[in-house]
Amino acid sequence: MAYWYFQFSDVYTQDACNMLQSLIRQLSSSPLPESIRNQWDQHKRPGSNPSIKELMRTIWSIIEGSNQDIFIVIGALDELPRSDRPALFEFC
Repeated sequence: MAYWYFQFSDVYTQDACNMLQSLIRQLSSSPLPESIRNQWDQHKRPGSNPSIKELMRTIWSIIEGSNQDIFIVIGALDELPRSDRPALFEFC
């Protein structure tokens, strides 16, 4: 299970990329899957961050590669900025 709660009072929690990165960390096994290591290598330069689409591909690869049921709980979706909602709803 992984969770994320969007909070009105915390700008960091209102970012869909931050949410996806947190979910990836929560769902990842150790050692890290190759897809995550590759993404890390591609974006280790300062200021280089994966796109929301890259993060969604990574989380889907974790989900598809799991042999267990995965539950993701996302709270307070109304606190997510409207501009990020289409990408998140595409993920769901």
